[in-house]
Amino acid sequence: MRLLLVVLMVCCTLYAAQAQSSVQGKVMEYQTRIALRGVSIENINNHHIVANNADGSFSILAKPGDLVIFKAPAYQPDTLLITGTRSVEVFLQPVTHMLNGVNVTSTTTSNMSTYYDPQFHGQPVVYARDKDLNLKGGIVWRIHYWKKDQKKKDKIAALEQRYALMEQIDSVFQPENLSQYITLGEADMKNFIALYTPTPEMVTSKKFDLVTYLNDCLKQYRALPPEKRQPPPDLFPGANP
Repeated sequence: MRLLLVVLMVCCTLYAAQAQSSVQGKVMEYQTRIALRGVSIENINNHHIVANNADGSFSILAKPGDLVIFKAPAYQPDTLLITGTRSVEVFLQPVTHMLNGVNVTSTTTSNMSTYYDPQFHGQPVVYARDKDLNLKGGIVWRIHYWKKDQKKKDKIAALEQRYALMEQIDSVFQPENLSQYITLGEADMKNFIALYTPTPEMVTSKKFDLVTYLNDCLKQYRALPPEKRQPPPDLFPGANP
């Protein structure tokens, strides 16, 4: 009985240690490798938020399967899927500002009412007029065109973020990584990955836990008859996701 209690205490201690494990690393600027300070780092699974140090280093409570977001002023945010407790390096890209001042050097165009300025992404920059529709000098641009352009940029940015997350998921769901958690033969491992690689929506869910997900999927996979373990054929081989 005493031996059983000791074993249970050890198991509980190991579980608690895993649940409270931390991930260390360093945040730097992309290409220059200059250390960034004041970066906000958030684990969206346990809502733990920290800021990194002056030398770029950080430590945050996280476990495999958690999703951590890095944000800093003037830099594009980045997302990291935690796969272990080893030290990581995160690189943030500076935000590129596209808008500059508009300089009109000529008032003569083929259409006096509208001038298309490339600095504003080709949207109409219109010469200002008074209430009698006479030219009064200066230019204005139609705000609704800019809003439409901004919506396009936001949509593209969301797609880019989704594809980046898909690439991170694919990098995690490789045989050499999953073999740390589940045991399958080479052929079965390939079939398992094809059938159970999660979507970005599943991974970003607050309830997602990598170890639990793999264990549940492994039970489902082993319950399948052999003919059901083969993934469906790719109808469009070579096509982009």
